[in-house]
Amino acid sequence: MAGRATTLLLLALGGILLGSVVTYSRIYSPNPHCGDDRSFLPERGRRASSVGRRYPEAPPPPCARNRHGETEPVGRVTAAHWFVDAAGITWHFVTAGGPGSDGRSSSAAAGAAEASGERPPVVLLHGFPESWWAFHHQIEALAEAGYEAIAIDVIPYGQSDKRLDLDYRSPAIAGAILKLLNRIGVDRFHLVAHDRGSVIGDHLIAQPGAASRVARYVRMQQSASRPHGEPPPHQL
Repeated sequence: MAGRATTLLLLALGGILLGSVVTYSRIYSPNPHCGDDRSFLPERGRRASSVGRRYPEAPPPPCARNRHGETEPVGRVTAAHWFVDAAGITWHFVTAGGPGSDGRSSSAAAGAAEASGERPPVVLLHGFPESWWAFHHQIEALAEAGYEAIAIDVIPYGQSDKRLDLDYRSPAIAGAILKLLNRIGVDRFHLVAHDRGSVIGDHLIAQPGAASRVARYVRMQQSASRPHGEPPPHQL
């Protein structure tokens, strides 16, 4: 009886494993309809009025679901999608809020930001295995408070690059994100990181010259006693 129960248990576990592999393959394996031709990509929202001048446009990676400059509502605010090349990587990120942006919130919030002086944008780094959407509530709140939120799809997640020849070590990703911020004209900024994004955030502010650019750093759900990067963030 015990042997039969063990056999049934192994078969059940095997079935669960097989189902998981099939599901994973359907979700993450390359779609035969994806490729360099973007003509198949449907329009999902309107195009921001600043397309072609706010950020330098890059072709979206295969199977990206949005277009450069496409906007969509995130709660009560409007967010814009962008694809930009930096450090040999195609990055997808979403912006909302901030005076003069297409992804701004209400005019009252933007006016409040202007009245209080220029505020550094808030750069958001998600955890594993998430995307910019992990911060959609925070994006809405920040935009309504008059801040510009910049939520980056950290490689290889979301709609950012997933090529096999990229360097996916945390220090390399951190350096590449800093180059992305340089590319899009972000100098001083607040940094908010969650889960594995905190590991990358630690390495980011350890990059040469980066610590002086970070106004405030909020790191969540990573051990505060085991920071990453040299020097560690609590010494910067």
